[in-house]
Amino acid sequence: MAYTHAIRIAIVGAGAGGSSAAYYLTKAARQNGDIIDIDVFEKRYQAGGRSRTVTPYNDSSYSPIELGASIFVGANKNMVKAVREFDYNLADTDIGSFGIYDGDSFVFESSEWTYWNYVKLLWRYGYTAPRTVQIHVKQAMEKFLQLYDAKFLRNHGPWEHPKDLVADLGLDGLVEESGLTHFHNSRFASEVVDAATRVNYGQNIDSIHALGALVSMAGNDGMAVDGGNWRVFQRFLEHSNATVYFGCEVGDIRRTSSGLWQLYLGDGEHVERLYDYVIFATPLPLFRVPYVDLYVTLVATNASTYARDALRGLPSHPPSMILTTDALARHTGKTSQLELNSVNYVQQARKGSKDDDVDVDDEWIVKIFSESPSAWGDQDLHVLFGGSQNVGWTHRHVFKAYPYLQPENASSLPPFEVDDGVFYINAMEPVLSTMESETVAARNVIGLLGAKLGYGKGWKDACTTNDDDWIWIDC
Repeated sequence: MAYTHAIRIAIVGAGAGGSSAAYYLTKAARQNGDIIDIDVFEKRYQAGGRSRTVTPYNDSSYSPIELGASIFVGANKNMVKAVREFDYNLADTDIGSFGIYDGDSFVFESSEWTYWNYVKLLWRYGYTAPRTVQIHVKQAMEKFLQLYDAKFLRNHGPWEHPKDLVADLGLDGLVEESGLTHFHNSRFASEVVDAATRVNYGQNIDSIHALGALVSMAGNDGMAVDGGNWRVFQRFLEHSNATVYFGCEVGDIRRTSSGLWQLYLGDGEHVERLYDYVIFATPLPLFRVPYVDLYVTLVATNASTYARDALRGLPSHPPSMILTTDALARHTGKTSQLELNSVNYVQQARKGSKDDDVDVDDEWIVKIFSESPSAWGDQDLHVLFGGSQNVGWTHRHVFKAYPYLQPENASSLPPFEVDDGVFYINAMEPVLSTMESETVAARNVIGLLGAKLGYGKGWKDACTTNDDDWIWIDC
């Protein structure tokens, strides 16, 4: 295409996908001696998308608490490199003790990973099932890590469709069967892996695909940015050459007679500028992908643990984190009685920075995940913490947190380019929904767009040994 004007590109959404797309696009243009004009539209007034923080009592002197996307892991190379490059500190993400609750009793408890806990795990689940899950997690992770391997990237991609990406990675079979089927309905999978899928994706192991189940079990080295993971995505925007329009929700786009794209905001007003390309980094209703409604409740409490009679079968020394499994309902055929996915003492309430945090009046911050809009009202919280006098502050939010990761053939998903010049980063979310996978999908989209801009076949031609070339990381 011959351009008679500076190339204009609109990015809709400033979460992990949109912010990283702006950054990678700027890098790709610079590597090719090009100058492009990028506008980013974000309906909120802050970058981060589903990664965001709040402060207790709405008091900015308190340390912020992650409300949305909470952790990433060591294998998430884009996120890890961002933390290093932007010189961010990491927050404490130690989960401490945990227990798995089935609505009637605690089927497993662990104070910390000691020999005795290992014996308890073997006594209940045997050796084979936990070891099998561990092996499968390692194998899936190794396949995913091909996305950062120069030789693999030179021989594959950029991919036009998610089905081709997962097929080249060798992960397509895991997307087509449920986690429970994949692990042959073992007790370990039905209880432990189920607890992981419920806390990470708000979905039971019999309804989530096997890849989602394995990803849920891969978070034992979880990390988070001190002050909030959204800071990574804000920095991506700052280091791109994009103009960012906060508080602008895009409601529609239309092709003009000149072949360019016009954006329309939620109020029906159109954006004056026309664009050669548009990148959507937010769910498109057009494709009717169902998203989980995740209800998040944050509480500041002076109770150092849960009330003794808050849950049936609660141990005398309750774990700091309670995960849940729907195994009892599955095995008995009864309707699930669970009203929570997890509840966790995440940290003490603190004021100040990481270096001078001061605990405040022995208050703790507790985070509750649930799927019911009626659960965990004030009265429920009073019961959980032993009385209204023990609850100081609450904050509630509902997220369209992630798609239902239903077992299906990836060919049913939308392509990365949904119309000529219109790209869709979130096309990959039903396969894998994490902050890292959004940056990976963004990199793929920029590879496709780069080919249209004359940059060559994406990373095959742009791959260098320069560690500063973010777009083709670890070449």
